[in-house]
Amino acid sequence: MAGNSQLAPSARSRRNLEKVDALPARFATVFASEDSLRKHVEKHRKQLAEAFERLADADEWGIKVFTLVTARPRQVGKPTSGSDYLKRKAELLQPAKGKLEADVQAFVSAMTKLAVASSPGGKASAGQPGLLWHGSFLVRRSNRAKLNALLKKFAQRWGDGRRIDCSGPWPPYSFVADIRSANHGG
Repeated sequence: MAGNSQLAPSARSRRNLEKVDALPARFATVFASEDSLRKHVEKHRKQLAEAFERLADADEWGIKVFTLVTARPRQVGKPTSGSDYLKRKAELLQPAKGKLEADVQAFVSAMTKLAVASSPGGKASAGQPGLLWHGSFLVRRSNRAKLNALLKKFAQRWGDGRRIDCSGPWPPYSFVADIRSANHGG
């Protein structure tokens, strides 16, 4: 029972977040006092208001598309050294280079049309085996049913050939401009 009670605040916070607009702060943003926070907000009032307006009623959704069909590894001789082995292994984990396949591009295009904004994924996830594409989308809460329908449509179309991983809703981390202050401490 303790496990459930520990999860309850997290689930409650998530439900509350879905009802309000949140503007994520940059990681490790620290203010020395409530007064320094107040000064920072006053200094950046215009940028903060613009950000809230742009992000109103929207959440971030992370999307990854994986191939489930494994290519047969090409036959090459045995590695000549430990570093040669590691180099070959790293090459195998690299995502396919070149143009996206037409059906993956069609999916990304449909997601982009549904979203307010999009952000391509970075290098952190790029080494995942089978990853074809990843990114984030800012989607209005009123379009959540359309998002679900689009994900279902492509998942059914691709069947056992591809997998779509979707995570969210998240605060719009990828869509917040960095508002910096020279001195948060005072």
